Amino acid sequence: MTMSRRPGIVGGMVLLVLGAVGLAVFRGGVESKPEPASPVASARPPGTGALVERLRRTNLLNGEEIYREPGLGEASFFDAPEVQRWYSSRRGNAEVCAVRFTEAAREDYRLRTFPDEESARSADHLITHRSHCGTCSSLRNLAAYLARRDLTSPARNCARRLTVAGMKACFMEDLGFDERCAETWTGNALHTRRHCLGVCIGHYGLWNVLTGDMGAPNTDGAGNLNPCLACDERVSGPGFQYAAGRTRRNSGLTSAITRPMANIYPVDHRRYFR
Repeated sequence: MTMSRRPGIVGGMVLLVLGAVGLAVFRGGVESKPEPASPVASARPPGTGALVERLRRTNLLNGEEIYREPGLGEASFFDAPEVQRWYSSRRGNAEVCAVRFTEAAREDYRLRTFPDEESARSADHLITHRSHCGTCSSLRNLAAYLARRDLTSPARNCARRLTVAGMKACFMEDLGFDERCAETWTGNALHTRRHCLGVCIGHYGLWNVLTGDMGAPNTDGAGNLNPCLACDERVSGPGFQYAAGRTRRNSGLTSAITRPMANIYPVDHRRYFR
């Protein structure tokens, strides 16, 4: 009887470790991905409840145009050559994603990627984040970011789910992301889990990973990410940024990881409804 149960026990332990590593990386998660610095930046606090609710009522009209690349945000996409080409040239890239409402109620809108800030303003668009528009660029996804200054705990809970469908559903239902953004967050967790399992166990310890006791600091005294989060940043950061478009820092929002203010791209999200 003992031998017949051993494969199930081992399989269960493996699943627990994999789920816990997905859990671990979201302690810093995608918020640790580097962004191009802005010469003048001021972080905006999370929006008021009224702003978040109004953002949630908006309707993106050209989502399929934005999400035109097949497989965008899936775990297999993170290693695509186009991702690496984009990431290697991002420092000289001044692109912004901008919003233009199509009616007076300011609920229906379209997103468009512009080569720079001046181009967006000249076309009567409101900049919503730096970098091109992607799977997390919608205003509803912005509402999810604004609603919580720290996504660590709910994102970790989602990353703990042992199935792709369960993880994606959690990102949608518990965090409020739309489907394509949830797919990108899920892809990030799966990709990091695949490539950083050993590093994260080596840093936190197997027992701590299994029990979810990963209270080690996100950074050291010099501000460097711990090895698990650094692995996530290195192997999954480029793909996440390319697919998602929006991150906290390129949307003018601070996160649980302390960063220089020069790394926060300044955006005033109250302008949408003035």
